[in-house]
Amino acid sequence: MQHLDATDSSALAYLTVYPFNGFAAVTDAQLADLLTRIKAIIASGRPVFFRYASEMNGNWFLYGQDPAGFKASWIRVYNYIKGGLGADANKIAFLWSPNSGYNYPWPGGIVYPNATNPADAARIKLLDTDGDGHLTGADNPFTPYYPGDQYVDWVGLSMYHYGTEWPWYQNVPPKSGDFEAFLTGTYMTDTGLFPFYTWFSGSGLAGITSGNKPFFVSETGAAYHYGWDPAKQPIDPAYINQLNTTAPRTPIKQSWWRQFLSPDFLSRYPRVRAICTFEFDKAEELTLRDFSNMGVAPGGQAEAADVLAALQADLAGDYGSAVAWASAGMPVRVEATSSPVASATVAPVNKTSAAAGVDAARVVERVAAVAVGLLGLALAALVA
Repeated sequence: MQHLDATDSSALAYLTVYPFNGFAAVTDAQLADLLTRIKAIIASGRPVFFRYASEMNGNWFLYGQDPAGFKASWIRVYNYIKGGLGADANKIAFLWSPNSGYNYPWPGGIVYPNATNPADAARIKLLDTDGDGHLTGADNPFTPYYPGDQYVDWVGLSMYHYGTEWPWYQNVPPKSGDFEAFLTGTYMTDTGLFPFYTWFSGSGLAGITSGNKPFFVSETGAAYHYGWDPAKQPIDPAYINQLNTTAPRTPIKQSWWRQFLSPDFLSRYPRVRAICTFEFDKAEELTLRDFSNMGVAPGGQAEAADVLAALQADLAGDYGSAVAWASAGMPVRVEATSSPVASATVAPVNKTSAAAGVDAARVVERVAAVAVGLLGLALAALVA
């Protein structure tokens, strides 16, 4: 809450909860504490996006690749929080957010099911959507984990640009259309077997979802690889001298955000309503990676300033035409109404001028949401 209050704005809360110790470790006492905290946020006048156990289709969290456990825990948390909020239940939007399906099921990892282990047989059966008896890239990376339309308000994906191929270390701009390809299931493939946006935000998928859910780009960023991770040494000599840290950062990051802020893209994907940029640098896989657009680049303040200046300039032009900024000043309590947050009906919002919108970058720097429209229960970061 202190970070939100420090923005001195009406920015909403985007809350992610990771059950790092697994679903069985989530207690009623923890849920009660979580409910108390969410009530305090809502009482302050801020609605909440709530992302629980995100990237559940991955194998890098203890709770990953466990569709039965995930759905049971999601429904438990959904019912507890929504029921506990009573008349304020419409001020929280549950955001179901798997990882993008590229390279699924990512063999290996800490929870990847072992085909020779009888204890994993039930999991593999649920994940084996094509019925060939094996977990492979031909299996659906999304549907085994979907808890049902009645338990989901918004849908989203984690989508990143890392380079051109594994092992990711290439400091090159993304190709035109790469961002869109994550939505259509065609990123680095021409199969289009798993079109997430069509299924969950478009026309739907028989037996799974009726679609038409508002879409949140839950996490996104373009990685700049500024070094090899010392913890992963020695690096294969085939790659060690190929990391180009003299490549400029701005073209890499700008070409990524321009893809999802493009008025043409947004007109063709009208259910894309909110975007969260990943404002961190971290060690991941083999490299040290800077994902930020608004933070201090590890390579120096000057590079960070160049990236931010480019973002500000784009937001002041056509690329900012769909962005609705939080208004200045602390929010006021909004009384409960009967309008469901899941409807995502976007009313006109209090938009600043383009120049003032640039100043509002300080708002999103700490709360990790581009913008907010708060009128009644219409929550969105992008307006038509």
